[in-house]
Amino acid sequence: MILPRAVQVQESKNYNDTSPADLISRTQASLAASGLDCTASSRYHFTHAVFQGGSFNVDCTNNGVSQKAVLSTIQSINGIQKAWPVTSAAPAVHMPRIPGISDGDWGSSTHGSSKRDLSQVLALQARDNIAADTLPTHVDTGVSKLHASNITGKGIRVAVIDSGFDIDTPGLSKTNIVYAHDMTDGDNDVRDNCSFHGTHVLGIVGAKGDEGRFGVVGVAPDATYELYRITGCTSGTTDDAIINSFLEAAERGVDVISCSYGGALTFPEDHWSIVATRLFNTGTYISLVAGNGGPGIFTGASPGGADAIAAVGSTDNSQTPYYNWGGNWTAGGEGGSLRFVPGMPFDFPSKEGLTVWTSDTPNTNGCQLLPDKSSLPADLSKVIFLSQFDQCWMAADNSTVSLTKEFGIPYVMYYSWSNYTVSEGPLFLKVSAANQKGAVTVDYETVKQLLDAKAKHGSVQVFLANEVSVADVSLTYKANNRSGLTSSVFTSWGPTLRAGSMPAFHAPGGNILSTFPGWLGGYGVVSGTSQATPFVAGIAALVKQQHPDYSSEDIRNVIAATLRPVKWYDGKGNTGEFLAPVFQQGSGLVDAWGAVHSTTLLSASALSFNDTSNRPKELTFTIKNTGLKTTTYDLSHVGASSGYVLEKVDSYQLTEAVVYPVYAEVSINPTTLSVEPGKTATISVSVSKEPALSEASTRVSYFGGYINIEAKGAADINKLSLPYTGFGAPLTTLHSINRDKSYLSSYNVTAGKASHAEPGRVYTCTLNITADIPASFPGNEFPGIEVFLFLQSRNMSIHMVDAKTGNVVVNSYQSTSEVPWNGSTWYWDGSDDNKAPVPAGTYIWRVKALKMPGDAAKEEDWETWEAGTWVLEYTADSIFPSSSTIPKSMGWYEITDDYIKDSKINIPVCETLQLRDVYGGTQRTIYRVDQSGRQFPVWTVNENIESGVLAIVSADPRAQVPAGNAVGIIKYHTMSSRTQITLRRSELSLGLTDYSHGHEINFNGCNYRWVMSKNTMSTNTLYLKTDGNRILARWSGKPESRGGDPSPVFELFVPPQTLDMDFLVVTGLAAAGYWKKADKLKSPISKILKIMGGLGP
Repeated sequence: MILPRAVQVQESKNYNDTSPADLISRTQASLAASGLDCTASSRYHFTHAVFQGGSFNVDCTNNGVSQKAVLSTIQSINGIQKAWPVTSAAPAVHMPRIPGISDGDWGSSTHGSSKRDLSQVLALQARDNIAADTLPTHVDTGVSKLHASNITGKGIRVAVIDSGFDIDTPGLSKTNIVYAHDMTDGDNDVRDNCSFHGTHVLGIVGAKGDEGRFGVVGVAPDATYELYRITGCTSGTTDDAIINSFLEAAERGVDVISCSYGGALTFPEDHWSIVATRLFNTGTYISLVAGNGGPGIFTGASPGGADAIAAVGSTDNSQTPYYNWGGNWTAGGEGGSLRFVPGMPFDFPSKEGLTVWTSDTPNTNGCQLLPDKSSLPADLSKVIFLSQFDQCWMAADNSTVSLTKEFGIPYVMYYSWSNYTVSEGPLFLKVSAANQKGAVTVDYETVKQLLDAKAKHGSVQVFLANEVSVADVSLTYKANNRSGLTSSVFTSWGPTLRAGSMPAFHAPGGNILSTFPGWLGGYGVVSGTSQATPFVAGIAALVKQQHPDYSSEDIRNVIAATLRPVKWYDGKGNTGEFLAPVFQQGSGLVDAWGAVHSTTLLSASALSFNDTSNRPKELTFTIKNTGLKTTTYDLSHVGASSGYVLEKVDSYQLTEAVVYPVYAEVSINPTTLSVEPGKTATISVSVSKEPALSEASTRVSYFGGYINIEAKGAADINKLSLPYTGFGAPLTTLHSINRDKSYLSSYNVTAGKASHAEPGRVYTCTLNITADIPASFPGNEFPGIEVFLFLQSRNMSIHMVDAKTGNVVVNSYQSTSEVPWNGSTWYWDGSDDNKAPVPAGTYIWRVKALKMPGDAAKEEDWETWEAGTWVLEYTADSIFPSSSTIPKSMGWYEITDDYIKDSKINIPVCETLQLRDVYGGTQRTIYRVDQSGRQFPVWTVNENIESGVLAIVSADPRAQVPAGNAVGIIKYHTMSSRTQITLRRSELSLGLTDYSHGHEINFNGCNYRWVMSKNTMSTNTLYLKTDGNRILARWSGKPESRGGDPSPVFELFVPPQTLDMDFLVVTGLAAAGYWKKADKLKSPISKILKIMGGLGP
């Protein structure tokens, strides 16, 4: 989600502000110069060498000021390389999704039920001072063996960036924390009483306590830790807070950064991705989440998809820990014990019973109307609601709601419709309903007992421990013979948005026991790539301890090369006898022992063969022998399962958990080689045959596998693999726009809600062009469109189009790879495109998106979709601009009555373009001056204006004006001063055929001439127009002239949509215009040039 008017910027290295006040001062001045009554206030200041700049809030007096206007104004400030909106980020923790309650920290919904035997219960009692590391996740990944060898991360500095931390919980009492910074308020106290996430994450990588209860110890328990809190109790976090934490931690010299937060998958040009990649490339290893969007392709999270970054996916624990507390129930003189998992919030009454209430409404696949509540006790303060996880309730207006919130029930006990599978474990739950005081989860057997007792006795009370000292805490492990050591069903799949391999690898993330805040008992079990990410950060610390000379790239590559690919698990209890797709698991499950002890380094962590349109003939990588003896390596190929991107041909549904045991074939050269100590050798790999999938070209197949590399005589430490991926068809086969979900809409700005609009709907507008939001509509229902992208696009635009002519009337929205489309709603409020005037008429919305990974220069790589028609009408009291008319026919034509009033040409309201001339110099700056006299730099002009050369070498991206409005005016008056203009990459020549009489233009091979007799043109104003019926240029009668010389005026206009040129170059001018001093500017050398409505490159 984008934060309204919160902006972050990168400054050029030679223009970095020395303090936040300097940046704010320049920002404030730029906003004022643009006529925006806004105040900037600092958020963060970035001073690291790899990324300098800052972020700030922009508060405007009028709420109608768009973020687009704010961004473009800030982007124009000298020294600002790029401006981005500030966006929110969320932790990648996997939890059940409760209908009607805000997501909070949740990830994906739960999956499946088991039909297999849940055998082998291993009872473990809480014990102190365990001598050996027996944590199942450590045993499975070789961490325990490293700990036994005293490889524990000592001497390595690790930064953990997360929510708050309960550093007083017993399991962290000996963790070596040397620095802490709370980004939410600026102090050094990172503790909180409202979140579990940071404490759980820190325990996975760095737990080291007085008691060592339950065997919980971090992957790198002897490393030194820096903690950065980025989430407050009443708000989420933002990417600028995370970026600031990254930069500060790197500046302080940490070796490893672990961050379990992410956002929607973006392109590498995203600012967070830029920062992460640059820090990684300068020596700081960064561990980031792949995300919890699985199963299925194209579900990854950013910045895990950034160049160089190793995104971490999740495998399920081989032993599922069941951590719970004790309680009891009573009904009609009988009762029994029960076990529950404490959730959040957790504020239950001490030693007081809670009356169980449940609805008689059966759970269905759809939402049900809120049930009758007449059976609720009068005093709700002692009521606990017994509910299934997925029970959905809706209010009378069909909106999804929380029953506990609507009815005012403070406590809730959730359960699944059957017993949890061993893959799911006893789920921990966080509930975000405002009135909730306490939440727990119980298993289905407990629920049946309670429901039976309620049916028998009419009422049941439960007594739940409210603190760990009286909780009768229990931990047992059950062997996960269902999904253990396979990819977690929730883990996100690749590829990146550049079709690269993603994730890099997996680590334990499903059902992980770690430290918890003390008020939740000190320990808890949570799932997610949030849990896998610190695990890998810990392994990176172990590798760095043993190999202090390793670069970040070396650490990433050795971890990736020594992993073990895992088998396919379908999320429904079935494990295949073949490998899971590389796009799901990357290199496989981490092997810390192998990563630390390997004496071989590969130069890559994966090979990406892209799609068939962009596939390299071959890819190469190198093998480096870091050992003391010459090593001979044998190379071979092992295929991983393949699949389809699309669920069916030409659909808008991505395939989820469906794969096929068919494989690509690759050529490896050489297949055997010997490498001397310290030397490297190069290997080439090419795809020789794609998997045999019959619909590969129409559903777009994907494939992958592994180049196995085994050292003879040292396979125990040098048995390596390198994954590869590819696609069996052009990715441009896939849609960019999801036409099944996108629709013509009516947007209610009061409710913030869009609804379907019938084609032809009439919107009656009262327009006040002087207002910040010019348009208003009855009922606040605005004409709009809901746009859902099937795959993210580097370039997506929304245009308002005249339904009769097909011409673009307003350029409403334009996305980029730096700031891609991340919403769904767009609506017209009259402020689009600099308040471009829109005549009454019938319109359509046109959406155009560049396909992935399309070439913007190829029309076939674009997808266009148009929504249904809608009609715009105006009320009689609307206030319009002084003039706004557009020609109606194509080609050359004479001026019509549309442009003449009282025998004068009707010109739209002008702004001024000020030229500050430095006589005898070689450069001046042209400033745009608005109607209030404020100015800001727009173009730089090289060469003295009177020397005959005018070169416009840079353009402001804000300087786009509606088609039909002039960019600038150029005058000519001598036969020797033929004007040459580069327009749309074609030369346009304008000049005289003979002095004062003959005039001509040459453009795209066409020549047009006209004759003047003395001071009178032989024809009225002429227009050069595009095929799309938009003006490119206009010639009109002479204005002021030198000594009465006839001087026709040539006006260059903005073509429709976007100019397809890098700059506009004008040469050969004897005079670029007749200048006069600006009335509102006092400088004697200030001069102005009138333009129509704005500027264009």
